[in-house]
Amino acid sequence: MILSKFILPLFLVMCFAQWFVTGRMVFQHEDVLKTGTAFSFKTAPIDPNDPFRGKYVYLNYDFTEVVADSIQLWHQGDKVFVTIKKNNEGFAIPDKIHKEAPVSETNYVQATISFVSNDGSKKMGILYPFDRFYVEEFVAPMAETVYVESQIDSTNTSFALVKIKKGQAVIEDVFINDTSIIQIVKERMNKEVINK
Repeated sequence: MILSKFILPLFLVMCFAQWFVTGRMVFQHEDVLKTGTAFSFKTAPIDPNDPFRGKYVYLNYDFTEVVADSIQLWHQGDKVFVTIKKNNEGFAIPDKIHKEAPVSETNYVQATISFVSNDGSKKMGILYPFDRFYVEEFVAPMAETVYVESQIDSTNTSFALVKIKKGQAVIEDVFINDTSIIQIVKERMNKEVINK
């Protein structure tokens, strides 16, 4: 009897906690999109033998190395904070690496060290946490095809527009030669419908 008195209140608390956590995640995501700083992360070719992975386009980035003052403190697999800046072409590049979230910066992301050089160059590789651009299921296969084709043609420039704010990062869109990949896919799909 005593147990049954607590079941309903515990269930309600559990439901509220789930709604709160989910709502907070959605709010943070939308806040980063609205108020975060936009950076264009230039993409790099992906392994053409890597199969399509689902409802998203897998992205590989061009500028993923950072030079540290000393590499003694860093190890492959470490979680780090990387401040981001723009290069002369306007693309995002890693600036500095930190063990803790930088207090005086807002344009940083949490990343993972992919390698630490042992050739004296003090270079480290960075794996960004935003390597998937999610799209609607019916669009995903063609978006993947468009993206892979753009990577094969070296005259194309492709980049992910990523909003960053205090360690949070959200991909807003992927562009090929300044045109949204979604727009390219829709145009191709419309042509296919017309040609049928």
